[in-house]
Amino acid sequence: ITKSIEAQIHKHLEIIDKTWSRFRNDSLVATMNSSAGTYKIDTRDSQLLAWYSELYSATNGKVSPLIGQTISDAGYDQVYALTPKQVIHQTPAWSDVIELTGTALIVRHPTLIDVGAAGKGYAVDAICDLLNANDIHAYTIDAGGDIRTKGPLQRIGLEHPFDATKVIGAVNLTSRSICGSATNRRAWGDWHHIIDPSTSLPTTNIIATWVIADTAMIADGLATALFFVEPDKLTHLADFLYVIIRSDGTVVYSKHKTIELFI
Repeated sequence: ITKSIEAQIHKHLEIIDKTWSRFRNDSLVATMNSSAGTYKIDTRDSQLLAWYSELYSATNGKVSPLIGQTISDAGYDQVYALTPKQVIHQTPAWSDVIELTGTALIVRHPTLIDVGAAGKGYAVDAICDLLNANDIHAYTIDAGGDIRTKGPLQRIGLEHPFDATKVIGAVNLTSRSICGSATNRRAWGDWHHIIDPSTSLPTTNIIATWVIADTAMIADGLATALFFVEPDKLTHLADFLYVIIRSDGTVVYSKHKTIELFI
């Protein structure tokens, strides 16, 4: 890509970071954590929150952007303390705290929003749109496990959740996205980053998930949702394929020529 397009990518990512990062003091998220009010957001940001609303409903509140204070208290905070506090705040209900109306987000009470369940995929899609707008017709974007491709077939390995030097299988991807989530990533002590809002504790029944979908935001969100509900509870949201490794060692996956497992 050209230097100009590279600069556009950096600018896009900086805008996303300054809007949604809970790790910086000058972000919109930081402002919403200190002040209630009505916040204007752009159309793409509205689409991200609308997707969260769908995931929230489909998982009975298990996938929630309001998990921020809970996960921060658990130790995954702004300074990466990785030490849980004595009191872990419970995640509030969507209807009690926020309301999305078009491109306005109403924040009724100051709250720490975390869009980690779909935010990385959202950023990947934003870069894809930028590349498409610049007439780039073949690319692979890899954002640390959130991948989207366009053009020739790409064979992508599924990392073994307990041994990063191995893969448990591979997928053949053509102009689609694959996103994975695992409890060995962003883990500390007895905690990891996938926390059940109903218990304020990390999930235990799933080790890793992968989802193939048309966009990275969709695949990313569904990969998190599969830690909480069975795939058939999500099929009304999007067309997707999946691989799930349960804590008892069993593997369930979509029977499709795209997916090849070695175990």
